[in-house]
Amino acid sequence: MIWTLDCFVGFYLTLPNRLRHFLRRWRSAWLVNRKGSIYRLNFAFHRAAGLWTWAMLLILALSSVQYNLNDELFAPALRALLPIKNVVDSIPVRPGPLDEPRLTWEQALKRGRTLMAENGARQKFTIDFEDNLRLDRERGVFIYSVKSSLNIRDHSADTRVVLSAIDGRDLGFTHPYIASGNAVSQWLSALHTGRVGGLFYRIFLSLMGIVVAMLSVTGVVIWWKKRSARRRAEKIRRRRCP
Repeated sequence: MIWTLDCFVGFYLTLPNRLRHFLRRWRSAWLVNRKGSIYRLNFAFHRAAGLWTWAMLLILALSSVQYNLNDELFAPALRALLPIKNVVDSIPVRPGPLDEPRLTWEQALKRGRTLMAENGARQKFTIDFEDNLRLDRERGVFIYSVKSSLNIRDHSADTRVVLSAIDGRDLGFTHPYIASGNAVSQWLSALHTGRVGGLFYRIFLSLMGIVVAMLSVTGVVIWWKKRSARRRAEKIRRRRCP
């Protein structure tokens, strides 16, 4: 959460303090001038690297909150901004867990395939592979999952149909783009874990880890330098004003 806030604070600190010739003055923040002292080079690199990778830094920060505090913070905040639809959670929990479904696993699989094919015909998506069929005893439903052309994450089965384990009724269909909040959540997860974009993006994501480490080190150097300067100034002030 501090990292997310720091993204906006850091961005603000790169902005010129005057509007006159704003873009020309801000342009220097995006460049690294190799002339000057080691400290100036360190400062220029820290500022420019942070700007060029700012969007990705924010994505990694937000997705980290999502992975660590999803139910407590991320999901409620996202739900306040965008609609989120969770088909399974919308089905009420039974008074007691379902011990034995009336549908056999073979019947549930056949019914799941039929419902998925019907949804595919209506919404014009293709199925890459079927992944799993699971029984939610708390709600008394089967959940049939496939990897489809609607999916965002590579090799993930995020297209699902939900059917009653009692009579096979269609209780819902869900996919990553069913609501805008779902799509944002899925994209953040995919970008954080490298499950989108193939090998090129995974290499880029690995390099971002190095960038984060370098920004941390250069940031500490800037802080230490400014802290030392403030201490020296304070000592001089005390000498002059006993």
